[in-house]
Amino acid sequence: MATFEDVAALSTLPIINLKEISKPKDGLMLPLCLTCHKNFNKGSKCKEHYLALVKLDLSQPKILQCPFGFASIAFSIDYLKCAITGFVPYPRLGGDEERNQNKRYPEAKTTQRNLYALLNALRQTFLKLDKLQGDIIKNESMALHEIRKLNRTIKQTAERSYDANHTEDLLQILKTSELMSKQFDVIEILANESLVQLPTNTVSEIYKVFDKCVHIYQPADARIKLSGQPGYYPKVMVSDKTFPIIATVLIENALKYSPSGSPIAISVEKDGDACAVKVSNIIASNIKLEPTVFNRGVRASADIDGSGNGLYVAQLIAKQHNMLISVQCSTETNGSLTCVFSFRMKTI
Repeated sequence: MATFEDVAALSTLPIINLKEISKPKDGLMLPLCLTCHKNFNKGSKCKEHYLALVKLDLSQPKILQCPFGFASIAFSIDYLKCAITGFVPYPRLGGDEERNQNKRYPEAKTTQRNLYALLNALRQTFLKLDKLQGDIIKNESMALHEIRKLNRTIKQTAERSYDANHTEDLLQILKTSELMSKQFDVIEILANESLVQLPTNTVSEIYKVFDKCVHIYQPADARIKLSGQPGYYPKVMVSDKTFPIIATVLIENALKYSPSGSPIAISVEKDGDACAVKVSNIIASNIKLEPTVFNRGVRASADIDGSGNGLYVAQLIAKQHNMLISVQCSTETNGSLTCVFSFRMKTI
C-alpha cells in the first residue's frame, strides 16, 4: 500500500501527515520556511492548528489560516489524511500576520487554482501508485510463500534429524532456519505495511517472547543475558503476527553493532502499570545510533552489512501497539559507549 512518504515525495508545497503530527516536510518547489521551523519547535500553537485540521470534514478541502499568518488545506486520499501547509493563499484570507508573511516570503504565495491542481495531481498519482504497489505485493507475497514452504521443509527435516542425532551441525541448521523465518517476517511487512494495522487481540508474555528469541540468536559464547524481576510475569495484548519481530530486531541489532564477545543485557521490569523492556550493549565510537535509525533505509554504519529496514519495521510495529521504541547512547566511566533501546508497554 502507498504511504504518506510516497505522497510527500511528490508534493511541490510543504506537507504534513495529519495521522502522525510532526514537523511538515519540505515541498519540491517550496521548502518549509524558517518561521514555520521556529514556531513548530517553540510552542503548541502550530500543533493545535494541525489538530484543528484533523477535525474538519475532509470530503471538501478547506483552507484554514494558522496563528502566524500562513495557511493550510487539509485533504484525504483513501486511508491517508494530509495537509498542504506553509503557504500564503491568493485571494488572501486577511489579517496583519498574513500581510507580514506575504511581504517576508513572496515565494510562498499560491493561488487556490494551483492548490486544487496540486491536490488533484497528488490524488491521481497516489491511486496509480497504490494499485501498482498492490500488484507488486501480490506477486511478492506469492514468491515469499513458496520460499517459506522450502524453509519449513528444511526446518522440519533438521528437527527430525536432531531428535535422532544431537550434533552441533544440525543445531546450527535449525537455528539458521529460524533466523531465516524471522527475516521473512520483516520482508513481508516491508512488502505489505497493512499488516501493522492488524488488531492487538492476543494475550502474550513479554518475557517469554524475548526468551524464545534469545535461544535462537544466542551465540556460542552465550553473551546475551535476559533478566526479569522475580515473580513478575507481565502479560500484554499483541498481534501475534507482528509483535515478536520487535524482539528479533532489537536482539539482532545488538549483535550486529556490539564488539565480538561483549555482553548484551536485556531486562524486563515493572514500571507502574506498564512493563519496561531495555536492550543494552556496547558500540564502537564511530557508530551513530540516533533517532533517525528508525527511518526507512537508514543504517547506523556503512561498514556493517544491513538494509536499514529492521528498526523501521520494529517502530511501525511499536506504533501498532500504542508505544514507541527509543534509543539513547551514553559514555561510561571507562570510556566505552553504551547504547540502550527501550520501550514501555501497558500490561493487563
